Amino acid sequence: SQNIVYANCDGVVDTAVDGLDTMPVSSGSWGNYVLIRHPNGMYTRYCHLRKWSVKIKKGDSVNRNTQLGVIGESGAVTARHLHFEVQTGYSSSTRINPEPYLTKPVYDGSSPTPEPIGITGDITYQT
Repeated sequence: SQNIVYANCDGVVDTAVDGLDTMPVSSGSWGNYVLIRHPNGMYTRYCHLRKWSVKIKKGDSVNRNTQLGVIGESGAVTARHLHFEVQTGYSSSTRINPEPYLTKPVYDGSSPTPEPIGITGDITYQT
């Protein structure tokens, strides 16, 4: 079955990559992914999406009902899963723990940008 990936909340697509296959794990690739900038300056990244499933492009406005793609196994992976990141800025070095955002939006219309807490957030789900 397909596991459709939706945007966490309102934002604008910063980067959308599609067309990649599985690569050696040593390559460090996110594979097919979408990076979204939210109005409060935070970013969310959705990685390892199925090849040719990315439905949006750079500059598109998205919301929590926007389909981004389908969970897949593109890039450097050993199994099909979604790699979900939350960042306080553009750089991956600003990643924070994504767990709170599995059940709430990164941007709720008023929330301030949290400070980075110095951990590498990577929640993965096997399907």
